[in-house]
Amino acid sequence: MTVRIGTYERERDLPAAPNIEGMNSAFIARDVACGSATGRMYDYGAHVTAWAPRSEQPVIWMPRDVDLVDGEPIRGGIPVCFPWFGAGPDNTKRPMHGLARVSRWLLVDSFLDEEADTHQLTYRLTPKRLGREDAQFEAIMQVTFGRELDQVLTVTNTGEDDFVFEEAFHTYISVGNAERVSVLGLDEANYLDWTVDDPTWQRQDLELSFTGETVDRVYDSTSPITIEDPNNARRIVLRKENSASTIVWNPGVEGCRGKEGLAKDDWKHFLCVEIANCKSHTITLEPGAKHEMRQTISIEHL
Repeated sequence: MTVRIGTYERERDLPAAPNIEGMNSAFIARDVACGSATGRMYDYGAHVTAWAPRSEQPVIWMPRDVDLVDGEPIRGGIPVCFPWFGAGPDNTKRPMHGLARVSRWLLVDSFLDEEADTHQLTYRLTPKRLGREDAQFEAIMQVTFGRELDQVLTVTNTGEDDFVFEEAFHTYISVGNAERVSVLGLDEANYLDWTVDDPTWQRQDLELSFTGETVDRVYDSTSPITIEDPNNARRIVLRKENSASTIVWNPGVEGCRGKEGLAKDDWKHFLCVEIANCKSHTITLEPGAKHEMRQTISIEHL
């Protein structure tokens, strides 16, 4: 049986929510619940802030305190970076990581599939909602909550000229202790280390570790990523499609000290593992063409 839902109430067994200040009609939260999972998503930024399969600990990390401020991105969760990543290919774009994460997407469908035991939300974004007149596109975000979290961004060029963009799912993964975590799947991948000025390409030949120093690397990689988290006795697996870049970021001690919304020890409790097309893998769409990027997150027990 499948059911489309126009409105739905909050469920009692959602994952514990952070203390969110500023939530109102301008920041609409969509609480999702099906037989296999619970979750939460905001229209603002089409931003996932929670997902947990039933009987599992939360997989998506959020800070203890979150301030919702118009024009500012939501910290934690899965920010959507589009139509540029960072400061863009020419390093001049503002705001950082694009306008999509600070724009209100239009919810166009809520689909509860009782046979598949999933709940899917679909959002739409156009240049009008971004306040841009220099590009013509349609972006569709579909997020399916279930035993796996499936997220798909489809961008279509609706204009008469080429549309050039970058994209990323800036996923904050909750971990028990980052110092004990292993990230697998990037062996021998080439990467740029953005903690130094003028980074040059290096090859990953040692295990990536997190010791309190800032980690900020952009990898050339299409491989799935596994995060082994012994403190939580699980592996988090991120599979991806049509993504040529993987970013691994952890602010470390100094990064937490200088980042608004982060407590001093938060670096121990999350890793950002981001699927992307950015830097040398910027996407160019001809008129009428479309591009789809997907990530699927799942849990395996150790």
